[in-house]
Amino acid sequence: MLIRVGPFPSACGLAIAFTLLFSSSVLAQQQAEDAAREALNASGLNDRFENVPRVQSSNNAALLDVAPPLSYRVAQQAFFRGDITRAIAILTQLQQQTTPRDFARHQLGQIPIRTLLGECHLQAGDLTTAAEHYEAALQVVIDRPTFLSGIQWGVLTAPTSESDPNRDSVRNRRPPWEELPNPLTRTELNLWQSARNVPLVLLRRYLLAGVPAGTWTISAELPEDIDQRRGLDIAETLRQLSVAAYRLRWLRGREALLQDANAPRLLAATVPPGVLGTDRRFHAAGTLVTSSRTALRFYAGDDSDIQLSEPLDQISGGFHVLTPIARLTRMRSLGNRWWLNRQIAEGQLPLPAGQAAVVLPSPQDLEGFVATAVSTSEIAFALFQFQLAIESYELALEEIDRWDETSTFAAQLETELTARSEFLRTEAPAIAFQLRILAARAALLAGRPAAAQSHLALAERYRRSRRLNLPRSTAMARWLQLQAGIHDLVDSAQLDPEQANEINLQTLDELKRLRHVWNETLNQSQMFARGIQENAQPNSERSITHPIGYRFSRLRDGGRNQLPVATRSQRYQTHWNESQAGRDLMSFDQFCFGLDCDTWTGLGIELAAAADEDERVAARMDEHHASLARNSFGELPAITDLRSALRQVSHDDELLLNDFFPNRDELVEALQPLIPSMSINPNALGLEAAILHERLQGQLADLAFDQLVLPRVEPPPLPLRNGRPDWRELPENVAIVSFHLTDDELIGSLVHRGQASHWEVEEASELRQQSQRWVTQILKSPTLVDAIVNEPVRRRVQQMELDLTRRLFPPLCGIDHPEIKRVIVVPSGFLWQFPFEELVVQFEENNETLRWKDRYSIVYAHTVGTAMRMGTSSRLPFTPDESVPVVTWATGEPKESPSLEQDPPEQLFPGPWATWGDAVWWGNAGRNLLATHDADTALSSGPAGSPTRGMEPWDQRLMQIGNKNLQSLVNLNSQFPELRKVSTVFHPEIQNHLFVQASRGHAAGLEDLVMSRLPIVPETSELLMEELSMELGHVPFSEAWNRSAEILRVSEFTFPQGVNPVPLKEDAGGLSGNHPFVQTPYIHLPFSGL
Repeated sequence: MLIRVGPFPSACGLAIAFTLLFSSSVLAQQQAEDAAREALNASGLNDRFENVPRVQSSNNAALLDVAPPLSYRVAQQAFFRGDITRAIAILTQLQQQTTPRDFARHQLGQIPIRTLLGECHLQAGDLTTAAEHYEAALQVVIDRPTFLSGIQWGVLTAPTSESDPNRDSVRNRRPPWEELPNPLTRTELNLWQSARNVPLVLLRRYLLAGVPAGTWTISAELPEDIDQRRGLDIAETLRQLSVAAYRLRWLRGREALLQDANAPRLLAATVPPGVLGTDRRFHAAGTLVTSSRTALRFYAGDDSDIQLSEPLDQISGGFHVLTPIARLTRMRSLGNRWWLNRQIAEGQLPLPAGQAAVVLPSPQDLEGFVATAVSTSEIAFALFQFQLAIESYELALEEIDRWDETSTFAAQLETELTARSEFLRTEAPAIAFQLRILAARAALLAGRPAAAQSHLALAERYRRSRRLNLPRSTAMARWLQLQAGIHDLVDSAQLDPEQANEINLQTLDELKRLRHVWNETLNQSQMFARGIQENAQPNSERSITHPIGYRFSRLRDGGRNQLPVATRSQRYQTHWNESQAGRDLMSFDQFCFGLDCDTWTGLGIELAAAADEDERVAARMDEHHASLARNSFGELPAITDLRSALRQVSHDDELLLNDFFPNRDELVEALQPLIPSMSINPNALGLEAAILHERLQGQLADLAFDQLVLPRVEPPPLPLRNGRPDWRELPENVAIVSFHLTDDELIGSLVHRGQASHWEVEEASELRQQSQRWVTQILKSPTLVDAIVNEPVRRRVQQMELDLTRRLFPPLCGIDHPEIKRVIVVPSGFLWQFPFEELVVQFEENNETLRWKDRYSIVYAHTVGTAMRMGTSSRLPFTPDESVPVVTWATGEPKESPSLEQDPPEQLFPGPWATWGDAVWWGNAGRNLLATHDADTALSSGPAGSPTRGMEPWDQRLMQIGNKNLQSLVNLNSQFPELRKVSTVFHPEIQNHLFVQASRGHAAGLEDLVMSRLPIVPETSELLMEELSMELGHVPFSEAWNRSAEILRVSEFTFPQGVNPVPLKEDAGGLSGNHPFVQTPYIHLPFSGL
């Protein structure tokens, strides 16, 4: 329906619009009043913990113009109750309501709002967003350098105990263990003489009497409308400013903040004005401002505040609201000092210049540290600062964890944490949940894993019943669950030799069940470490859940960071050094970083390449590959492999078991008998071998949690000269080519003639497709490329090869240095299956192609450090062995179960899948182990359709070596799919299997390792095994391998499945032995040297 209107209706419409606008304004004001009244009604919880009687306020009190607003208290209580979503919603709305035109008090009121938002996101596991709010809180003061000097300070005095007739009745309502001294809640603040009889909670600690100056004047008589005055809660503002500074130091790291210009600006803006330091009437205000600077100095990198107690912690004999954060900061600085001194004393760090010695803390120092942490937590609880109270306990437990024989301290803290958790379970379930988790850690430190399991079960019950969304705390609970689960694994691995095998099999089944629970818990921890939240979609850009990861993530986004790439590359190295040092970090933080550090080591390569730092590119490639290799032993980043450690000890006369397992005499004693002869497998020796291995490997996992630095069997490091890689040790006739593959690009590095260079290849996915087409072409062709009769086809394929070489090596078109005779390739990703031997160097005049295999001797390595060791090491003189030189993997079932007393077998039968990885231990099996393409080895995939623990089929059963005599392994087991199309050539699971097998084989002490990377012709595998069986044990491995490869090269085979012989005539014969299908499937890693 169309309605025509004239001038009068228009005026009427204007009036209606004005009325709607006014009504919406009234509605907004009503919502603000409702929120404020809710805050006043909720102040009962605040009053209870501050030990102050309830004050009846009029409805007009809801209109207080204060900063932060009263609804800030509502958000604070929602935070304590675990309703993080509601707290964030309230605080976000408060943040958006403030405009640049508001009074300065409202701008300064953003400091506590922003900091509490950061605390909420911190508990939610999103450290990136949390840090942004912390930085915004500090920026408020940095943007207002007259933060303190422009204030007109009034004088406020809290009531004395005599003026409070309700104090006794309040005290009677509190549990006895909650009793606190009078000065804790009735501080004499000599600031405001006219407010002597006004309760401190009613004034809400508004020490700043008006902003800007002159807007708040107090007459000699106390006005009745004192509650309706405008003001700023300066104590809460200074406290949250300190908390923001403290958190940012933890997140960003000391070294990064030392280079930040904001730190000195923040200190300059918070210098107490002269009146606060000279006028006795303003002693309390000056104390608060000065106490806040403790955390600000800590933020600026100053760790000199290490006193456990300070006079500034009190005002006229009583503690104040900044006491907890100031003490917490000083305890963190003192803990850093002790940790640094321990590293210097243990030789991990050099002694600073000019310092004669370091002083290590005594047990009395630890006792004082724990006592201070406990008293600080009591103060924080009384002041309604629950999160700081929790961190006081956490610092105490962290320090206790670094000492031996501290079960007494841990047991005392467990009792206190349990009592606190029960008291707060109803009114602050989120705090009770965190306290119960810390009680579990205290129980573990006290040697009571069963009690720890009970605490964690109760904490999980809290979380589910109250629907708490605290990912970080939940992840910490899983971390403790892993530690408690270790004890279950060790305790469950008990066997009685006199019992029937059925009972022992039940024990083995129980171990498998515990391992399944362990793996599930660890997988959840890894998801948290990678930033994957349970209640949200994965977001790698935002959900950074551990502080070290946050530091590195800031370097990833160059546009946001506004820093040159060279500076970001240097800061990466700083972050990496800090990560190893462990300063400012909890054990849980380092654990999370260890689960996901590969992400950031890859970032280091990308930054170094973008900054054109040739030397650092190669060094960080080694750092990245070594990190991956270390983590290939098992699930935990700090666990070494039992067999590898034993083999290293038995192989090197200078190593002792104590070097790997310090301060664990009982474990060393248990391992000592295993060195001369290690069990073969459960099928050969019974279940005792598998369960003994399970128990000992469980003890290693326990060590990984107990020891801050557990020695590892690691790839060799790069040789250094003045702190930089020394490439000059590499001979001139040897070159190292290493790669790092990302989703977007391929980074290559060449080390030769004492220097390193690098290059980058864009669109790595396209390069992968191009490589697959080439490999498929050379494998399916019935002849060599140069022997293709059809000239247009031959030239097209040769041009494709040349284009691929130029793209893979854009600056070199291959490695065309004439002095190079040997090349060590360190692959990455699909390049583990890439046949570098077939790459083109140049075209000859006779239309033939000069390839890598024609000019160089090519071998492979899994890290740059290993490649350097290969290129600079000389093999030991060969000595023939009188024992069985070669053992082969059998393809059937064993006829009998041999024992250790029998002679070494000539065939090795694999045992069943065991509980921890694969419990196949090889005894004195011989110097060389061979496995043909159809052997059912423990080094390849198991039966089809039976994956275990979510691993890829190609990597279900990985090599586990524990035999001193074993020197070489030739594993030609190949279960590649039929070569039908390009997409079936490269497989990520095969590439991962090759890298893991290389990492474990090297750590186990193998001198030579041969693996299959491409489909194998069965006839070639059988011939190769036959030749190696005759050669190995009589000549060095390299000579035996070269002889066998030469036999293949001059042989001829029938066309295998996948090769297309259609272009050939019937009388053309079979497949030549020098064809890529015969030569390229094998990859040789000579760990002991070239």
